[in-house]
Amino acid sequence: MKPEQTDHTDFFPEKPQGKLVFFNGNAKITRMILQKGSTIPEHTSPVNTYLLVLRGKIQFHINDMDIQINEKEAIEFPGSTTHSVFAFEDSVFLLFR
Repeated sequence: MKPEQTDHTDFFPEKPQGKLVFFNGNAKITRMILQKGSTIPEHTSPVNTYLLVLRGKIQFHINDMDIQINEKEAIEFPGSTTHSVFAFEDSVFLLFR
């Protein structure tokens, strides 16, 4: 019996998905999954945040700048700053707040 093949559409949903993977009352880590071509629209985070790309490649838009973040790269950005994310590829990243 052959293992079932998948195109990963079940793993990379059409809309961005976030899942809280850690919370201790002070800090939290959220895993985000974005399908190629999807966008997280402009928004703000209330606190300083670190973003680590585990898989794929994203464009992070902040302060009128577009920053490409590749797999295994990270950035830090300040709270209360408007930003957005675009996925060049199927991508998974972590947000540390």
